[in-house]
Amino acid sequence: MTIRRGKIGDMLSSGEVVLTVSGRKTTPFPDLRFGSLRKTQNTEHRVERWLMDNAVIEAEAHKDDFNLIQFRANQRKPSQADKDSAEMYLFDLDI
Repeated sequence: MTIRRGKIGDMLSSGEVVLTVSGRKTTPFPDLRFGSLRKTQNTEHRVERWLMDNAVIEAEAHKDDFNLIQFRANQRKPSQADKDSAEMYLFDLDI
């Protein structure tokens, strides 16, 4: 199975692993469940957690303390700006 490079705004499937801009593999993308409002909200939280956790792992791998502090500080309840920053950090080739 070929692992593709992740992109900003990408649609990922449950269990999918993609490559970050540095070539690292992400953890598997969480399960997506939308059968009820509660399941949808839980899915959103799992996806946010996946994004922030992978940004923390990437920053640790790069010994990037500046971004690591930001990602860790906002890991539990990230704002939209935090999520956008994490996504750019993981997948934007221009950074």
